[in-house]
Parts: sequence; structure tokens; C-alpha cells
Amino acid sequence: MAPSFLTNTPIRLLNIIRRVLYLPRLFSRRELFLLIALLLVFLGSGSTLLGSFIMRHTVSAPKSGGAYREGSLREPKLINPIYLSNNDTDRDIAALIFSSMLFYDSEGVVQQDLAEAFSISDDGKVYTITLHKDAVWHDGEPLTAEDVLFTIKAIQNPEYKSPLRANFQGVTVEQTDDHTIEFTLKQPYSPFIDNLTVGILPKHIWEQIPPANTLSEFNIKPVGSGKYEFSKYKQSEGSITYYELVYNKKYYRQKPFIRTVAFSFYPDERELANAYKRGEIDAMRSVTRAQEDMLDPSPDLVLYRLDFPRMFAVFLNANKNTAFSDAKVRQALHSGIDRKKLLEILDEDARIIDVPLPSSIITADHVTETAFDEEAAKALLEKAGWKDYDANGFREKKEGIGKKETITPLAIHLVTSNLPELERVATFIKEYWGRLGAEVTVETWPLAELESQILRPRNYDALLFGEVYNHNPDPFAFWHSSQIRDPGLNIAMYSNRKADTLLEEARRSTDPELRKKKYEEFQKIVADDFGALFLWTPQYAYAARNTIYGINLKSVVFPSERFNEIETWYIKTRRAWVGNDAAE
Repeated sequence: MAPSFLTNTPIRLLNIIRRVLYLPRLFSRRELFLLIALLLVFLGSGSTLLGSFIMRHTVSAPKSGGAYREGSLREPKLINPIYLSNNDTDRDIAALIFSSMLFYDSEGVVQQDLAEAFSISDDGKVYTITLHKDAVWHDGEPLTAEDVLFTIKAIQNPEYKSPLRANFQGVTVEQTDDHTIEFTLKQPYSPFIDNLTVGILPKHIWEQIPPANTLSEFNIKPVGSGKYEFSKYKQSEGSITYYELVYNKKYYRQKPFIRTVAFSFYPDERELANAYKRGEIDAMRSVTRAQEDMLDPSPDLVLYRLDFPRMFAVFLNANKNTAFSDAKVRQALHSGIDRKKLLEILDEDARIIDVPLPSSIITADHVTETAFDEEAAKALLEKAGWKDYDANGFREKKEGIGKKETITPLAIHLVTSNLPELERVATFIKEYWGRLGAEVTVETWPLAELESQILRPRNYDALLFGEVYNHNPDPFAFWHSSQIRDPGLNIAMYSNRKADTLLEEARRSTDPELRKKKYEEFQKIVADDFGALFLWTPQYAYAARNTIYGINLKSVVFPSERFNEIETWYIKTRRAWVGNDAAE
């Protein structure tokens, strides 16, 4: 027989329900409304207190998910890390798909990627890399030292025609075990560490493909070991219009929060800006001033302005134009350009520069800025013997006496690439030098032809061009006298024994502070000599919607380096208790 309290329970519940239902009859309508209002206030206060408690004891934290969508003007063509493509889209995608032994973070500090450990010998000649043992390729194959060895040997092989070949010339590469590889240099070379940021190719795929086969499908659908892997692309009329990556579930380090990275391609800057306004994309790279105007006002847009280790200058060839042998002429041409006005016609924000190395690399506090002073520039030319003898508006120089007298016009042939920005700058310089009494002609060339027809044979009077430096700058190739002839890159045709010695000592030193001191001395010598007419160093502008969190960018060498720490970016968020791990 069941206990009485069990048999009586239904009856008791029924009585309680009857009393609750009868309760409203005990109050007037006004009292009932007041009671309900008090009850709602109580419940609302409770939920508010609960919400306030949760907000005080939790923080917003990243959550896995979401898609990052970026717009670009150029479709991918050759996504392969051993080819330094001029197409920034190729570099961007390669940076996401391929891993490197080392990489630089947003502070410019070397970090380990594939390398689980690395060391440099005391004499600075041997670099030893120990690879992460959990690293695998996107197709599941293990990544070993054989892949690194294959990649470097491919770069060194002239049949591959890799632009990186010079970086590894004279370097001996040896695999000591499955996960360790050694690089041995003939001489200490401190900037060599930058070369270890190259993306690594899978040997099991590329050993089956003939060298320099740029038409291989693996150059557009690559297999890498990086944070993201190829998913798909879409084409229209033979051109790629959309390219998608998904996160690598097998990635050996912190997996990215953002699950999908997609690139869409547009025909011009206006279409790109309109795509952002329509919500089709969330980010754009290499944002120009014109694009900024098109996007304004966009309250959800965050613009990141990054230091860029590049500089532009006019390089003078005294072998072609003897007027440039005189330091007074070089100084006059420099101070005769209003560089503050020049900055206004550039595509991007920039700063004036008076030295070979941008301030993002080495400060130039010890060098006096060349101020614009047209009258002082004219006086320098007069002092150097350049005068307008025939009153035709252009200066000449007389040398010799009587029948041996020669008259040389101050004529300058300025050459540059046919990039619209450089064409505008060349026209600007022509105008200012014309005011000084120089007869200036401007010639522009496509970049490839400029290199073969003008740069390599040093076939120019004056050359408007730029130079790019890496994280560890090595101005040797650009400024040492041994590099004046092709394939050297001393397009300034600069020669100074003291400067040569400083460059040689700096590249051999493993002491960062000593190298910095050497480069400061070198810069002062070049600036005092007016070894080139330094103009500006650009800033890189990257735009992203404010719904993309975790972006921490300060400086880059190549635009693709903005993705070096993409694993910290996120779109989705959640609340996490304070003191607990905020990352999902």
C-alpha cells in the first residue's frame, strides 16, 4: 500500500492551484495592476542585475567562425613563393597558403613558423633550423627537412629562374636529419636571416614538375602547409573573379579564428570602392588617396597607415652627363625641388627623405634636411659656372678660351617608368628644374623594358626610381662601388671608399647596434655628397571594416606581411569569464 503523502499529493496540488486562481479575486483591479507591475519590476531588476553581473565578470573574446572578404584590382597568376611576383595578389595568397621557417611579427621581430628552434653559430656563418615535427602539407603528407632542401636547391637552380637565386648564391645547404637543416655561409652576413622567411614548397609535388613550369596548375591551386588552404575559384571570360581559402584544420600552431578568406577582383578603383559600400567586401589593400575620397564617408572603415621601407630618388649618372660630377650642381637640383608640394601629387601618403635608408629602418636625425630654396639653387648653379649667356632661359657653361672655347647646355634627360604616379613626378621635377634654367626632357618606359634597356646598361642621365629594403637592410648592393656595373644595383653610380668600408663592416657584423652605427655614418656621407636626390618614402595604407578585430599592424616590408599574424584576427565574438582562457 502506498504511503499517504503520495496518495494525497495530487489533492494538495489541486488545492494550491485553486487558491492561486482565486487570488486575483481578493484584489481590486487597480491593486491587481499594481501587483503585476511590482512583479514585472522585480523580474526586470533581477534580469538587469544578472546581466550587469555577467558583463562585470566577463570579457568579449574571439570566437571561431566568419569570413574575411578582401577586394583587389589584380587577379592571381603565379602563386609560388620562389617567384617574387610583381603581382601583390600572388604574394598575398602565397603568404596565407605557404609556411616559412621564420617570419617577422608586426613589431619587426623574428618569430618561428616552421622552425621549432633555430640558432646562429658564434662566427655568424652557420644557421641551424629544427623543424616543427607536427607540420604537414595540406594533402596530409608530412613536412620534413627534405622539403626545405628541395625548395632552396630549386631557388639555386638557374633552370627555375627564381629571382631569389642571388639570396642563396654561395650558400651550402645540408640536411642533417629528418627535421634539421643547416645553412653555411662563406662569410658572416647578418641580413641572411631575412632569406629564411621564404615559403617552402612540397617536394613530393614539385619534384614531378619540370623547372620553370609556370603553367602548372599548382601555381594557381597550390598545396602548402600554412594557415589556410585552397578551396575554389571562379572565372568569368577567362579571368579569375573570386578566389577562396579555408582554414587549415591540420595547422601545427594556433589555428586562425576566421574560417574563410576570400578575394574578389574588380576592374578599377571606383568599382572596388563601390563594392565596399555595397557590403561585398570588408577590406582593401594599397588604398590610394583617390580611393579614400571615394569611400568617404564610411564610418565603419578603419585605415591602417604602415611604414614602408621603400624610398624614391633621382639617381644621377655623371658618366652620361658630366654636369653631375659637380656637387654644387647636385645640391642645386636637390634644393630646387619643392618636395612638400611634390608629396601632394602622390597616390599615397608619404614623408620627405634625405638619406638612402627610410626612417622606418634607420633614423636620420644626424642629417640636415635639404630645404626648398629656388634662389639659393640658382646661386649655386651660377657659382658652378652655369649661366644663361644667350638669354634664352636655359643655362650653359663655357670652358676654354678662343677657338678652344666650348659651350655646354645644362640639358637633362630624365627617365622613369610609365607608372602614372612616376610620370606625374617626372613632369613636376621638369617644371622645377626648368625654373632653375635646366632644359629637361622626360622619357617613360614600361617597367620590364626600363630594366633591360635603361637600368642594366646604365643608359640614363637622370633616373627617377625606387629602392626596396628588407627588415635587415643591406644597402651594399645599392651603394657599394663594386655594384656600379650590372648585375649590381648601384644605379646612383656612387663611389666613396669610406662608404664602401662602412658597408662591408656592417654586413659582416652580428651586433645590431654596431650595424646601426655604421649605417648612420654611411648615410651621413652619402647625404653630404648628394649621392642621389632623395625625394620621399611612401606609407602603405590598408583599409578594413571595424567588424574585423585583432588587427595589429605597424610596419611591413611587403604588403603580404599584413597576414603574418592573421591567426589573431577574428570576426565572431563571445563572452568569456574573467580569469578563464578568452580564446576559443
